[in-house]
Amino acid sequence: MHQVADVLIDKISQLGSNPNPNDIDPIADEVLKSTGSQVPTGDEVEVTVTGKEERVIVLTGLEVFVQTKKELTGHTMEFPMGCGAGVPPRLFDVNLDERKPNFTLRKSTDPEEKSIDFPYKVSSGEPEVLLLVSQSHEYVEWKARLLWVADGKEGHTDITNKGESFVTFPGGAWSDLPADYKFSPFDLKLTTGRDE
Repeated sequence: MHQVADVLIDKISQLGSNPNPNDIDPIADEVLKSTGSQVPTGDEVEVTVTGKEERVIVLTGLEVFVQTKKELTGHTMEFPMGCGAGVPPRLFDVNLDERKPNFTLRKSTDPEEKSIDFPYKVSSGEPEVLLLVSQSHEYVEWKARLLWVADGKEGHTDITNKGESFVTFPGGAWSDLPADYKFSPFDLKLTTGRDE
């Protein structure tokens, strides 16, 4: 883990004293690939759904399919990445440690926001953004499926990571288990996950 952090420190320090998060993300991707590290791609999956032309689509549900589940080997490191803004998403949680995991709508704590579960209507002018948040105490590979109805016909769309499974393991952004290490790209420090 220290080797990965050393490479990150070397590359990010070349950006100067106030690096832009958008410049850090590509460096992190390059370092992770070159060191054989793996990113938990399934901690937070954003899905934007829009209709085609004037056609209205009714989203009716989400399903999750666990492909692989095994004990996590090695160490984990939390590394904050940049984030975007746009249409406020509807958050759906899934605990992949459950025997039959399924997505559940996260209720909003904001009294101005309505936490409305399926079904949702979407069209070309009114997209819907879903944020799928997963957790596990193990290494889990998974895929999801969005169920819908259009013109009276039921259908589904598979949600994958460019055709591959998403990966979730402890220590990610939404995990209730801390990572073994935390790396701060802004002050270039590596601490243990229990340090504050």
